[in-house]
Amino acid sequence: MTATLSTLQDAFASDEWPRFDTLDVREDGWCIRLWVSASVRWFEGHFPEQAVLAGVVQTHWATRLSEYLCRPESRLAGVDALKFQQVVLPEQHLTLNLQPRYDDAGQLISIRFRYADGEQLFSEGRLVYTPN
Repeated sequence: MTATLSTLQDAFASDEWPRFDTLDVREDGWCIRLWVSASVRWFEGHFPEQAVLAGVVQTHWATRLSEYLCRPESRLAGVDALKFQQVVLPEQHLTLNLQPRYDDAGQLISIRFRYADGEQLFSEGRLVYTPN
């Protein structure tokens, strides 16, 4: 199955997910333009003074979206090189870049993810996979 913007929107249509505005398939992966509305449920109670999107949610989104797009036969083994540069606030546009890497046998070994808006980096990391 080849993912389209429409199938992505349908698969992740809930208050746990941002709105997906664009999905660009590139030679080196995918680029997804997101709108993180204030109604995303992960903002509730995190924090009372100023709502922010937790880093664990950003990592979860990258993982689930990567696995939806790649359909790996490998299993997630961990996360490397995780860095959080700026907080993600409600009503924020972001671009999520996902870049998979495969071994010589075609098995997924990692996916680099990066949340940014233009030159402003919010977070990045690498999802590491191991054969089942």
